[in-house]
Amino acid sequence: MTDESVSLSEEERSLFRPFTRESLKVIFARIAEEQAKQKELERKRAEGEGITNKDKNRFIL
Repeated sequence: MTDESVSLSEEERSLFRPFTRESLKVIFARIAEEQAKQKELERKRAEGEGITNKDKNRFIL
């Protein structure tokens, strides 16, 4: 370690947290899930199916 890294305050050290393999896996899984949902939504719209809005229980075309 260098003297510079030792002199950093706790707040300065906590500003940057490198990604771990596990955190990247979670992020990529979430992105893939959102992309799959979007693809399914686009497919349904292309087929002309209506989609139910779960929050308001309304039929959306």
